[in-house]
Amino acid sequence: MSSNLQNRKLYYFLLAFFAFAVFFFNQNHLNQDTIYIKHILSIAENVFKGAGYTNEAGKSEFYPIWGYVFLQLPGLIVGFPHLWTLFVQFCAAIIGLVLFYKLFEIKEKYWHIPLFLPYFALCSIKTADGLASILLIAYAYNFVAFVKTEELRKLVYSGLVLAVLVNLRSEYLYLPLFQTLFFFICFKNRLKYAKMNAILITITFAAILPWAIRSYAINQEVRFNSSNGGAVMYISLGQLPQNKWGIAPTDSTAYAIAAANGIDDPFSPEADKLFKRLTQEAILNNPFEFIKKMAYNATKVFTNGVYTGEYANFFLGKSVRSEIDSKINLYQSKIEQIRYLFNLPTNRSVPLLLEKFIQMVFAPIFFSLMIYQLYTFAIRKSRQNKIIMIVGMIIIFKILIISLIQYEYRHSTGFYLLLFGVFVYFLNNREILNNRKN
Repeated sequence: MSSNLQNRKLYYFLLAFFAFAVFFFNQNHLNQDTIYIKHILSIAENVFKGAGYTNEAGKSEFYPIWGYVFLQLPGLIVGFPHLWTLFVQFCAAIIGLVLFYKLFEIKEKYWHIPLFLPYFALCSIKTADGLASILLIAYAYNFVAFVKTEELRKLVYSGLVLAVLVNLRSEYLYLPLFQTLFFFICFKNRLKYAKMNAILITITFAAILPWAIRSYAINQEVRFNSSNGGAVMYISLGQLPQNKWGIAPTDSTAYAIAAANGIDDPFSPEADKLFKRLTQEAILNNPFEFIKKMAYNATKVFTNGVYTGEYANFFLGKSVRSEIDSKINLYQSKIEQIRYLFNLPTNRSVPLLLEKFIQMVFAPIFFSLMIYQLYTFAIRKSRQNKIIMIVGMIIIFKILIISLIQYEYRHSTGFYLLLFGVFVYFLNNREILNNRKN
């Protein structure tokens, strides 16, 4: 018994050390860094000073939604918001893995540790996505526990996790709604699950209600999400190459259209309404193009891999990396981009090529996990497994959101850990896959 305890302590020590290394070497990440500094931190500083939830100009802000902003306040109190944020996310990432092992009912193995790299990389960037991925694990754990035991408190815990989640990323408001539809299609006891989902929906909407009330009090508009949704939806239509709308998927597109309509901020409530109208018109005018865009985004989820970190920045610095990226982006072909990296001085090319190598290693791993997830759904006995069905439901929800709205590496990485859990679960329960007819 004491030997097992010592082995677990050693395992979590090595796990924490590996996580710390990822956090440390990814501290100069550029991903979402501008949004963190110009939006999240600046609003938090105004809240801290008593100026309310306002931007640099002193106007009421509706982007981003306030959960991640409020997380910065303790960091501002101690004077180190960056370190505070990373400390919270580091601790939460470790706790998330404790729940991961409980959710999938598997034992800790040393070979798991390096495969957690994308999960830790996502948690090491200052964005709500990392915390959201952890909360998805917590939600699945509590919800599976409820389905197995029918203890009401487990359902309430699931609802409370969703309550936090929707105040970090508002698209999760649709998760309990999608879950209701999913259970209606896949489960026989529909009335029971309808009541259960009604409780979750009630808790979730109650949790976001203060944000909606604030929105109505300021501009007489009930808003359950952040005001960047319209711009993101519109410019993301341009993620389809050579799209018939002629939309370029860049923030500059949003700024230009907003300015042409007399709006300074493309992420303001006024711009949000404009871009939602433009998105609706674009889709209605060419619905087949939108279907193609969804298919393209879904394909990229399978083939483009996951976020694995920007470790070259630790050696190069942010400014040098930004300069190199601006030149790399001039090349459309991946081969030309790699050729450009090889032509850089050694002290620049080596860190960048090593970073790209790590990303290339995890791309086929993620693809294989996605294919494996589809394979498990083909097995009748696995579809009867509560863990697999609930986790699978969350994964499908994430893929649909990415397909409908926007694809980025970090969005796919948000459910990487769930995919990996499904794979390890079936390694430990091979009889489910080996006995298809039973």
